[in-house]
Amino acid sequence: LAGGTSRRMGTPKGLLDYGGQPWLLEQLDVLSEREIRQVVTVLGYHDTDYKEAIPVLRESRDRWTDHDGISIATLTNSSPGYGPFSSLMCAARWLKKNTPPAHLFVLPVDVPVPGKKVWEELCAAMADKTVKACIPQHDGKGGHPVCLSFSFLETLTETPLDAPDARLDAQISQLDPSEVRHIVVKDTNVTRNLNSLEEWQEYLHVLHGSSGRSTRHAGH
Repeated sequence: LAGGTSRRMGTPKGLLDYGGQPWLLEQLDVLSEREIRQVVTVLGYHDTDYKEAIPVLRESRDRWTDHDGISIATLTNSSPGYGPFSSLMCAARWLKKNTPPAHLFVLPVDVPVPGKKVWEELCAAMADKTVKACIPQHDGKGGHPVCLSFSFLETLTETPLDAPDARLDAQISQLDPSEVRHIVVKDTNVTRNLNSLEEWQEYLHVLHGSSGRSTRHAGH
């Protein structure tokens, strides 16, 4: 999900420079390393900026396109003012028409891709067909990626975007507790949010030291 205003950051988060390339491309590269093979990117307020900076986002508009070992599709949320839930619903409607998966992960662009073990543990929990949502937890806090069954996601498309509960966390809270799993993980990335320039700089400092030198983040 990359459809927000990035108001606190002051520039589109996915276009921040990370080792000489836009952060969104770094995220896609790391997702590929995690053996994620299909990624839907949902843009919004900065749609034009993203597509000018990252040509593959233009090429993959509304269709699956190969990109360095993964298939990506890029969608544009026409109503980004309703927040990330509206971007998620944009993806849900598109996936319904394009071979929907049994389950999928939801990851905001400002959450660094966590380590492979997080993805594996979430997938394992979703093997129980009664589970509709699986959430990683670190230090008592829920984070991302959230794993959802597509059948559950599809029911959410009936929620009016201006409804008070038009939020993923609100919808998950309405599920029966038996339908939700919380997986405790050691990876701090699951609860990290790079909302401001200060948080971005702190992340680079922790990851690479004061030089900000780029290396692949493997999760902490």
